[in-house]
Amino acid sequence: GEQALDIAEMLIRSGAVDYVVKGTLSAEELYQIVRSALRFAAQERQLAEMKERAMRTEKLAILGTMAAGIAHEINQPLNTIKLIADGILHWHRRGKQVEQERLVENMDKVSRQVDRIGQIIKHMRAFISHEEVVNLEWCNVSKAIDGAMDLVGSQIRSHGIALHRNQEQEKALPFVVGTMSGLEVIIINLLINAIQALDGTDTEAKEIYILSSYN
Repeated sequence: GEQALDIAEMLIRSGAVDYVVKGTLSAEELYQIVRSALRFAAQERQLAEMKERAMRTEKLAILGTMAAGIAHEINQPLNTIKLIADGILHWHRRGKQVEQERLVENMDKVSRQVDRIGQIIKHMRAFISHEEVVNLEWCNVSKAIDGAMDLVGSQIRSHGIALHRNQEQEKALPFVVGTMSGLEVIIINLLINAIQALDGTDTEAKEIYILSSYN
């Protein structure tokens, strides 16, 4: 920033140039070179920040589009938990003992539904997360599709669209270098675009195919 430029100018003008270069460049010429380099670095940082803000804005816009579907995805396991809890309370109020085996079975169902909600929230957090440093990793494309479906699956169904995917083909895909959240964003964008395109047609049988191949 400007402070760095001012410090560089002060050091060069005070004679620090002797520790930097010995040769034909004057202090003024070196100062101009350093100032230009610092300005270029500042512009690069600003550009990166603008790109990051644009990406975050896009993610929030996508989440807004998916809000109803995400709420439905979370409500489904919540309704299951409530039904199980209400059933146990009903038998308790009638003075009847719930068999231990049945109780354990119900608690197992509750645990799985809580895990389901946790998985959806985890995907949402990863989707909107802001990372100062992007850590590239080997990503499983099939799992990225699973993550995208956690967020838009209900939306696809609510629009009366049938989704087809061949998970056996997906398993044959090699891992790709990137970030899981970035890969999920790409898949979600493609799915939302497909939903919007199908909404604009008069076709009764609306279908989305997720096809994959590797040569």
